[in-house]
Amino acid sequence: MKLIGSALLLLSGIFLACWFWQMQEGRYRAAHHHSVEAVIVANRVHKEADYNSKTNQYLHFFRSEYLLQYSFNGKVYRCWQAGPLRSLQRSRVEAALGELSPGNRIEVFIDPESPAILTFQITGWQAYSGVVLFAFLTVITAIAGILCKQTPTKPLAVVYLN
Repeated sequence: MKLIGSALLLLSGIFLACWFWQMQEGRYRAAHHHSVEAVIVANRVHKEADYNSKTNQYLHFFRSEYLLQYSFNGKVYRCWQAGPLRSLQRSRVEAALGELSPGNRIEVFIDPESPAILTFQITGWQAYSGVVLFAFLTVITAIAGILCKQTPTKPLAVVYLN
């Protein structure tokens, strides 16, 4: 049990390192990307297919796409951006399109070194989901490791042979 406890504590240390790395990555992206206001010019449902080699079939997905227009340093940019939702059901994607209809203004984030490339969101839980995951795994594996190291090993049964 002590060996398992030591392994879990080592694993929690690895998760802790990953947690710190995710925190630094999120801070870097937030510090080096600028927020700009974009106007949704158009939106559409895009159909795509993924090939499943195990079943030898294509699986069709739908995703939302938005034509966004924004300006940065006096230059106007227009680009299609895939939305975060990807579904097997077209109706779910169409409902999401209704929430972000043409004419709406949204905040997007751009890298000043390549302003033609944007992201919808770099802050909030999506950006820090890795941080939360690694923090959770660190705590769970550390607790399990400590409990395993503290559990005394007792024989399950004592057999007396005559």
